[in-house]
Amino acid sequence: MTLRVEKKGAVGWIVFDNPARRNAINDAMWRGIPRAMAQFDADAEVRCVAFRGAGTEAFSAGADISEFEKVRSERTAVAGYDDLLDQVLHAIQDSRKASAAMIHGFCMGGGLEIALACDLRYCGESAQFGIPAAKLGLAYNVEGHKRLLETVGHARAREIMFLGRRYSAAEALAMGLVHGVYADTKL
Repeated sequence: MTLRVEKKGAVGWIVFDNPARRNAINDAMWRGIPRAMAQFDADAEVRCVAFRGAGTEAFSAGADISEFEKVRSERTAVAGYDDLLDQVLHAIQDSRKASAAMIHGFCMGGGLEIALACDLRYCGESAQFGIPAAKLGLAYNVEGHKRLLETVGHARAREIMFLGRRYSAAEALAMGLVHGVYADTKL
């Protein structure tokens, strides 16, 4: 259950490494993303930052909901969690480096928010996308909706948020959620 931060040539890699939980992002991983982005921003050799999940089953199933009772149980805790999420997403979106999400398998909830903060998103044919917050009785803050609205438009954003259903890679491409779909073995 770690966030791997690696540099390979001109690419900085941020890897969600929690395969037992479909690369769910825990509190320590959320907190590590802004630090990793600052590290890569300061490194002149790094030309882009790529995000991915360990293995091929999931980019990320989203936030680790087993921590919600601890990190989202009270109004002040929810505000703190939302502030942290805003810091994470702005660290990616406001970076001077280009960013890309390489999406295998599940890309849900907070994982999709990370992908939406990236400049480019590419996925394998078996990728699945969704924001199941409605099914969990949760709401997204304005920043979470903003990126989705800017990417897919109002009608699709409402459908994604209200229905909480999963979308295939082909559907994600058709609505502009991803820039390209590749054979799983070629991604």
